[in-house]
Amino acid sequence: FLGAGFSKAWDVRFPTGNELFNFKPEELNKSCKHINSYLRTHGYDELDGINPELFKELIYQLGMYKKYPEIRPRYIDEENIKTVEAELRTLVYEKFKNTAPLYFLDQSTNKISIP
Repeated sequence: FLGAGFSKAWDVRFPTGNELFNFKPEELNKSCKHINSYLRTHGYDELDGINPELFKELIYQLGMYKKYPEIRPRYIDEENIKTVEAELRTLVYEKFKNTAPLYFLDQSTNKISIP
């Protein structure tokens, strides 16, 4: 991980951390039903979306629930944690894929092709 400065030096179209981990309510669509449910049951409003601070907080909470099962609420189990984490990963992946330009590896030279 090199940070947003490196990616912006490479190509200004790459998202910064704040852009990549900021999700508007419409981005938390029907495929994020577990995230939306998790937000509601933990006192957040999914209509507010997810900002980078909340994203970090969610990752921290999920990590603590995995590490210390005894602090989990009774309605959170290992499968719930895995599902919410998978949806968060998918959100970030889709955001990056839809924001950042694609660079392809030239198999003959084994180098990234930069137009």
